[in-house]
Amino acid sequence: MQWIAFYKEYDSLMTEWQSAGRRLALEMSDLKECTSLSGTLTPLGRLLTDPTLRRTSRDAEEAIAALEERAAPLSHIEHVRLSVKRARRLVEEVGKAATRLESSFESRRATIRNLAVLRSIEDQAHEVLSWLCKKGEDILSKHAQHTATNLTSARLHEREFEKFYFTSMVSNVDCPIAVNGIERRAPRGIASLSLS
Repeated sequence: MQWIAFYKEYDSLMTEWQSAGRRLALEMSDLKECTSLSGTLTPLGRLLTDPTLRRTSRDAEEAIAALEERAAPLSHIEHVRLSVKRARRLVEEVGKAATRLESSFESRRATIRNLAVLRSIEDQAHEVLSWLCKKGEDILSKHAQHTATNLTSARLHEREFEKFYFTSMVSNVDCPIAVNGIERRAPRGIASLSLS
């Protein structure tokens, strides 16, 4: 009777954990083939929070402890001892696979966050550079169209041109800017933002 009880427990544990292991292995295989970072986050997140699949180290220890309790009266039988070892090895492998998947999930999520920050910085830099180009074109065309008829207007044009020239020269110097509390080097052109 003890033999039957042990193997019922053993078969149940092995079936449950093998199924969980297969799903995790399949997901890891899909991750290796996936080329899109964001495409894997949602299904992977669902998989890692699935209550039928989510196994903690406490669950693993409880499952093995229950199996060992059933095996205790039969520990003199080598086949039973080997079965317990196989079960422990399976549970440990499933735990490691879940940990690796979780780590991959967190790593991909962090990469996507970093890419979003970089995209935002790139968009801001593009906006600033577009503005500078437009502003520069406007000022140059304005200076090309006007000829000074008196000393006051000549000085005014000269001052405006010097302001533009100074702004454009400063824009060629790299300067640090803070984004989300992290200091970064600004692309050329961003330095002139503070001048206007």
